[in-house]
Amino acid sequence: MEFFEISGIMVGVDTYTPAEKQLKRNDCERMAVIRVLCRLTGLNITDICHNADGSPFLKDMPLNISISHCRTHVAVAVSSLQNNFGIDIENFRIQLDKVKDKFLSKKGQSVWNTDNLMLLRAWTIMEATYKAVRIKGIDICNDIVMVPDNDNKMFENNIETLCGTSHVNGCIHNLSFNSMAITPETVVSIVFKS
Repeated sequence: MEFFEISGIMVGVDTYTPAEKQLKRNDCERMAVIRVLCRLTGLNITDICHNADGSPFLKDMPLNISISHCRTHVAVAVSSLQNNFGIDIENFRIQLDKVKDKFLSKKGQSVWNTDNLMLLRAWTIMEATYKAVRIKGIDICNDIVMVPDNDNKMFENNIETLCGTSHVNGCIHNLSFNSMAITPETVVSIVFKS
């Protein structure tokens, strides 16, 4: 299990346990999220609630959370800060190249479509940004602009990390992102208020 802290947000990333893999997909994901949440918080969490917009919350606890899961991993972000944030984790799929026009503008493609890892980073940053701003009906291709830092890649705890900012609706929301390659084909990105 990987644990790290980014701007007051605790993040936990792990693979599914053999016991979790034996469950139906939804049960597997829910159990893995609860397991990681318990490790992150030190609390005995038994359930996750959801707001009308689908965003998760913990009943009767002053913690904000964001969760994501993919075929191989689960990612959880927790903070007592009142700022919205979002997390997304994905494995690379060839379909990303086929749908890049739906989530990246032409200008965005010139920045992010340099290789499979960068395209996967773009997808997860866009998804995490969508979760962080919670604007229903946002045009993800044109309203979310992701700008990597000039320094580009760095390493934190032996995990390749890309940092930068996301601008939504012409800078109404200025957000920072960290995008980490957990494996060569798995990326987790977290987006938070700058």
